[in-house]
Formats: sequence, C-alpha cells, structure tokens
Amino acid sequence: QQMVELAKALVGRVRLLILDEPTAVIAGREVDLLFENMRRLRNEDVGIVYVSHRLEEIFEIADTVTILKDGQLVGTSPVSALTREEMITRMVGRRLSQIYPPRRTAPAGGPDVLTVRNLKAGPRVRDVSLNVKVGEIVAVAGMVGSGRTEVAEAIFGTRAVESGVIEFDGKPFETMLPKGSIGHGLGFLTESRKDDGLFLGLPISANIVAPDLDGITKHGLIDRKQERAVAMQQIQDFSVATPSPDVKIGNLSGGNQQKVLFSRWSRIASRLLILDEPTRGVDIGAKVEIYRIVRRLADSGVGVLMISSELPEIVGLSDRVFVMAQGHVVGEIKGDALGEEAIMDLAVRSVGHREAETDQRAEPVG
Repeated sequence: QQMVELAKALVGRVRLLILDEPTAVIAGREVDLLFENMRRLRNEDVGIVYVSHRLEEIFEIADTVTILKDGQLVGTSPVSALTREEMITRMVGRRLSQIYPPRRTAPAGGPDVLTVRNLKAGPRVRDVSLNVKVGEIVAVAGMVGSGRTEVAEAIFGTRAVESGVIEFDGKPFETMLPKGSIGHGLGFLTESRKDDGLFLGLPISANIVAPDLDGITKHGLIDRKQERAVAMQQIQDFSVATPSPDVKIGNLSGGNQQKVLFSRWSRIASRLLILDEPTRGVDIGAKVEIYRIVRRLADSGVGVLMISSELPEIVGLSDRVFVMAQGHVVGEIKGDALGEEAIMDLAVRSVGHREAETDQRAEPVG
C-alpha cells in the first residue's frame, strides 16, 4: 500500500516531492527501491523534502538537514558536517549516551512470566519457542515478514493457535482470547496505533480506560467522574502533553498518542506487556521518554516482550533478544554478544539457509 502511495505521488511532472515518514511501514528491498528513485529524481533536478525520524536514512539519502524541536528551528547544515551523536544532541538536548536508561546489572533470575514452546499459528508462525522472566525486557528481532507480529497476536489471543504450548506464570494459558489475556494481567500495544490501538474520535480519558470499563462502571453506567480522575492521574504519570483529558486523542501528536497507549496498558499489564514497534512514527524526544517508561515498567516487575525493527533500540533497551526468520526462532543473543551485527548476521544467514533447504527439497529426484 505504501509503495502504491509513493507511485501516485510521482504521477505527472513533479518539481517538488514531499515525503513524510515514507519508510514507516516498508523495509529491505522496498526501501532500496525508494532511495534509487529518489536519487534518480534528484539527478533530474527534482527538489525533495524528506521527513524522517530514522537518522540512518538521513545520512544515507539527504544532502542537507534541518532540525526542528518543539516547533522551533534548531538549525540547518550539510549532513556531512554532522555526526549521528551531534544530530541527536541537537534534536533531544541530550547526548547519545543518555538516550537509553541503564540496563540491569545482572541477568533476570526470577521465574518465567511467559513461556512459549513450539508455537504454530498460521503460515508465518511455524516453530517459535521463547520465554520472558519477571522484570525482564526481551526483544524479538527479524526481517519484515518473519512472523514477529503474528507471534504477539497468537500469545494475546487475536490469532488462532494450531499447536504448541503457551504458559503464563508457569501454568498452561488456555484462555486464548483478548478478554482472558487482559484478565490475567497481559497487555498488548499494537503495531499500528491508529488502526488497531486508538479510538481517534473519542477523548483521551475514554481511550485510557477502554480495556477496563468494569473498573469504572456503577450500576451498569460509566462513572464519568471516576473515568476523568483515572485519566488525570495517568496523564500526569506518563507526561502526556494535553490541556485536558477531554481532548480528542486524534488531535495529539504521535508521541503523545503512544504515551496514552502506555498509560492505558500499564493499568492492565501487571504481569506482561507486549510491545509491537513501540516507537514507530514518533520523534527522538518521545522515544527517549518511551524508553524510560519501558524500563520503569520492567523495574516494577512487569515482563516486557518487545518487537522492533529499530536495531539500536533493541540493543540499547533489551536484556535478551530472540531472532526470527521465516516463522522460526533461529537463535537467542544475550550478554556481551548482543549487538546489531550479531542480530542481522543471524537473521540474514538463517533466511539464506532456509531458502537453500527449500530449493533442495524442490529439486526433482533422478
């Protein structure tokens, strides 16, 4: 869908092209194709304004960069004149070393809050085994289409499970519906907040209490005073920038919308919180706040299962990483071995290995 939208923007004689987060939902070859076309257009004297929170893309494709912070101009300079750390410092007002909260000093030693063994759930989840301990942040990495989101959906109960075992606090988890998951203290912050996470036409207060209406209902009616009180407290605790809980959530920035979702699920997820692309489409300042929220939840004893396509945040935030390729968990990385190169090497090599196996099985005999 995103590639179709990009193609539509190139119809006719284009002199100026404005691209706003064009790679938010594409990856791999599609990004390469986009950049090839951008370079071709630049050589044809087309001006391009490229809006992105992904700094590696700015360094790869842009000639100059203009940095905005809180609606004000910080500065404009050639990309070649800045390092990644300098750019982040200007955007956030913090040094790169301050972006991620301190990692736990020792491996989590508590019991497993979640155990998954040999999970199968549709064509993209063929054999997945992983675990999350109390107070631990565990990431699931892999290429787009590797089955990461589908695993989260199967655990939460929005995707049918074919076979395998899911245990919650050491007991078989057989209530495979979102309502049962919520009742067991499990929350799921979905990949697309606008499509699957938020009620954009409703106020912030209604969005915060949505999964727990029983808790604010009296005699079959929602207690609006209690709803507002809960929302006010969550807005304060999660530093949501809004003048009132009555503001429609669709009017908030992406970062503040995401913080509202964290405030919602923190009330529910007393045991486990699943995060699918938790910083997608938010600026670096909001990312820093979200990283601290995630670590704070883990420090309070909540297990966190995080899916992310952002390798720096996986490395900077996670205690352990499971790597997926073509519906399988192909390895686990932890400790000093945890790095971007190790994750990508495992993901890419595993894809190549499985494709080779498929080709061999497809060869005719004799």
